[in-house]
Amino acid sequence: MEHQGEERLTQTGFQPPADFSDSQREELVVNAGELIARANQQMATVHCPESVRRAMDIALDELYTNISLYAYDGKPGPVRCLMDVRRGVAAVTLVDEGIPVDPTAEAAPVLPTDGAKFGGLGLCLARSLMDTMLYERVGNENRLTITKCWKTETPETV
Repeated sequence: MEHQGEERLTQTGFQPPADFSDSQREELVVNAGELIARANQQMATVHCPESVRRAMDIALDELYTNISLYAYDGKPGPVRCLMDVRRGVAAVTLVDEGIPVDPTAEAAPVLPTDGAKFGGLGLCLARSLMDTMLYERVGNENRLTITKCWKTETPETV
């Protein structure tokens, strides 16, 4: 099993719950819009700030698009998700059975200056918007977990 990005976990202080993969039901995702709507619905229940929801929307759209286009060598294939949204943190794991690719190991793209085709900007954008991005290869599955944390208001004592 491969783990990437653990140094960023230390920086944010967030640790996914030990029971994360066991406590959350994996759900099949039909398209990026559905995935984003589910995430927004869950984040709204814990009063997640709009700026955090927007960042998660962009990251999920980019990551789902990459999986759709590349994981199954251009053919359709299943993408499942796990969501764990709690006060102050949202974690989403995207699971596919496609080609093993560790997006956390990808180097940042270099923008061409000669008009050549370039790519990889969506992944770079998703990485920059999230607090953590962790990849694992478990059996025949790619598991990519992204997290975004936010400050919560502490109730005032009267």
